[in-house]
Amino acid sequence: MINLSSYDSLQTNIFVKISYPDTTFDYFSDYHREFSFGGDTYTGFGSLLSVAPTENNLRAAPMQVEVVLSGLPTTVIQNALASDLKGSFIEIFRAFFDAETGELLPVGENPAGKFRGVVNNFSIENNITMGDDTANVSILLECSSVLQYLENKIGGRRTNPLDQQAYDPTDTSMKRVPSLARSNFDFGAPK
Repeated sequence: MINLSSYDSLQTNIFVKISYPDTTFDYFSDYHREFSFGGDTYTGFGSLLSVAPTENNLRAAPMQVEVVLSGLPTTVIQNALASDLKGSFIEIFRAFFDAETGELLPVGENPAGKFRGVVNNFSIENNITMGDDTANVSILLECSSVLQYLENKIGGRRTNPLDQQAYDPTDTSMKRVPSLARSNFDFGAPK
């Protein structure tokens, strides 16, 4: 736990790390300049990066978060389109800075982990202003936490005759499942 009670003023910034399945990475932050920690250098997008507010919980809880990246350099857009963005791993950190000096506060685990999850879906919005030849590209990432991802994961296999035949062609144990599927069994009821 980070104790910030001895500071009169501070600023917080968000740092986002995306790990693509092809082992490439992108690093962004809403900090006003480039910043390095953990051996990684994060590009400062300032207000062009936004992360939807999240709940703070004492225990791990399933959650979703939206990250919006706008005014992106073409290299970032090319990485996102060339890599398999959907299914990429995303980590979000919160860092605490001295508001007057802009220096990282020397407290506990700073930057602190805020979110770990998977990019479920993404959309790209391209706004072109006719006449002055300007364009703005935004990428919206919809992310689910690792815990939510695991809760939604379906394990095992289906119990029906077709799937059983594919698994073991000689087994007929699931042959009656369709006829029993909508039956009402009242176990323990008096006869």
